Amino acid sequence: MIKGLEEILEKTQESSNMADGERIRRLTLRDGESALIRFISDGNEVVKAYMHNIEKDTPRGRRFVWQYCTKNDADVCATCSSGSIPKGMLYLWAYVYTILHKGQNPELENNSDADRWTVVKVGNSTFYKEEVNGPRIFSLSVGRANVYQNKLIGFWQENGTLTDRDYKFTRSGAKLDTTYDLIPKDKAKKSKEVAAFSLDNLPAVSDFVTGKNYSMGAAGDGEEVVEDKSNGKDESEDLF
Repeated sequence: MIKGLEEILEKTQESSNMADGERIRRLTLRDGESALIRFISDGNEVVKAYMHNIEKDTPRGRRFVWQYCTKNDADVCATCSSGSIPKGMLYLWAYVYTILHKGQNPELENNSDADRWTVVKVGNSTFYKEEVNGPRIFSLSVGRANVYQNKLIGFWQENGTLTDRDYKFTRSGAKLDTTYDLIPKDKAKKSKEVAAFSLDNLPAVSDFVTGKNYSMGAAGDGEEVVEDKSNGKDESEDLF
């Protein structure tokens, strides 16, 4: 619930910032989708933190949002005390080239000027290709028995870096029956578009994780909302 004209104005401005593309965006996939990416953050720059996924009112309505667990830094966390169990998460910047979706851009339902994704065939399957061509936060749980954390560590140790090649990132399944895969491509030189981004000209991942900044601009703008591309279906538990 939003109460008072001041808060209504503040939330309206936040929504405007989101529409203008000023908010930091997270790479999210649904079942059967994949993305082609290139890491901007390297191995020593990966941020690991324990996070809560809680439901609250946002400028887009009631949504699940990620909240930093204060037990990362102290012995007390009010959200933990309320019964919420935090999840170990990994965060780093990645340049996202494209995302192959299972359905057309849901924003077209409310905005006829929204991007219409290109229909492509991959084998016998039809996908809708979103051209992102920009930086997004790559986040992934550490995985059961640290399987995803160990996969990243393995790539870094084997190649000496995470940033010398593209990766195909895929998701299969939903809710508790979900798996992810990260498939490295051959080593290749960065394009000038990718090279234009570095940790020197991107917001700090740690500020995003701790909730200090959700904006590509000034610190403290906006609020991170788990992106909802489910056409009204609540799939918040599926998000990694």
